[in-house]
Amino acid sequence: MSDRLLNRELSWLDFNRRVLALAHETGIPPLERLKFVAICSSNLDEFFQVRISALKDQVAAGVTSLFTGGLTPNQTLSAIAPDVEAFVIEQEKLLLDVLVPELAARGIAFIFLSGYDQEDRDQRFASVPHLSKPVTLVTLSRALRTATAPA
Repeated sequence: MSDRLLNRELSWLDFNRRVLALAHETGIPPLERLKFVAICSSNLDEFFQVRISALKDQVAAGVTSLFTGGLTPNQTLSAIAPDVEAFVIEQEKLLLDVLVPELAARGIAFIFLSGYDQEDRDQRFASVPHLSKPVTLVTLSRALRTATAPA
């Protein structure tokens, strides 16, 4: 087994990459693939809130001992940075360049609000009665899980 799999943070990133790989599977329906992207987004948020913050706390406390995988907290942070950056770029490309167009072709529209001021945003949401607030990937993941849960 490689050292990479022994480091819990790097191993976690490998796991999340396997989840994202499911979102690339064209044999899986697009909404299901979107769920995998949303799960990755939620996982990454938690990863930063819990694991990255703990590593930063350890670095701030001066911890220099080696942990599982033979890395110090500072070395682990350095090893994570390029992985996370590449992961987020891949996730964004899959979402914007593949899934959004596939879903649009099936009549599912996405409203990107970044180009609108608050008044325009309010008008857009007023014209879509079933949508009361911007939908994040985490919110979408929860909604999709609820909608597809067995009765």
